[in-house]
Amino acid sequence: MSREYCYTILTKSIGDTVKLETADGAIYQGIVIKTDYNYLYLCPIENEEGHEKTVTNLTLSHTSKVEVVPLAAIVGLEFISIYW
Repeated sequence: MSREYCYTILTKSIGDTVKLETADGAIYQGIVIKTDYNYLYLCPIENEEGHEKTVTNLTLSHTSKVEVVPLAAIVGLEFISIYW
């Protein structure tokens, strides 16, 4: 995916939950907090212990933790649903 395409999609998706893969194989899940022209800022979400496969049991990580992902590194993007 191009950086411009990711920027366009993710700028419209502030507050949405996404799962993405980067060119180095890293997988990120989180809520889109902010984008700028080069980076995506995510509030990460984690699976509760013992519920690794269920999307319904995801919880927010510590609120001070923000993951920064270069837009140019994103090769896969999907929007996921979570239920509180």
